[in-house]
Amino acid sequence: MLLTALMVGCGFQLRGQVNVPEHLKRLQVEIADRDFRTPFERQLILTGIEVSPAARYSIRVLKRKQESEIQSFGGSDRASEYLLTTRIRYQLETQDGIPLFGPYELQQTRRYLRDPNNYTSSKSEETLLFEELDREVIATMIRRISAISESDLAEAEKVAEELREKQKQEQQSAAGDA
Repeated sequence: MLLTALMVGCGFQLRGQVNVPEHLKRLQVEIADRDFRTPFERQLILTGIEVSPAARYSIRVLKRKQESEIQSFGGSDRASEYLLTTRIRYQLETQDGIPLFGPYELQQTRRYLRDPNNYTSSKSEETLLFEELDREVIATMIRRISAISESDLAEAEKVAEELREKQKQEQQSAAGDA
């Protein structure tokens, strides 16, 4: 018990555990890519963030791209080393779609050797590595979102409100001109 108390007292946390501020404990998720959406929502829930379509703020993934690039060739001019890359472009926005933070881009890479004599296992390894890259990108996104302070969010909300007012005035003047 003493060891546990010392670890908690010194700020020890399990790897991947993030303290999310109260103002971001409930988020909407806007991701078209189902292969990425499911693990992302699962990780949000494990972090203590409720995923709800009625949330005040939304995380929108604008783009997700996975690439496999040949890095070197082995015997018989066969590709042997590959560079796997996952890129995500996302932003935090209001429920009505006005961006508050972002868009931000994240990238994770990994090199791996593909066995040219065993295509099936090499393809399985590549799939697992892409899943790992996704988990790393998701963890980075959650850490960045949890780092947004309440004052930063309030300032971004002011800017969003000014944008809403400007859009409303433009719509009214366009309707008056017509």
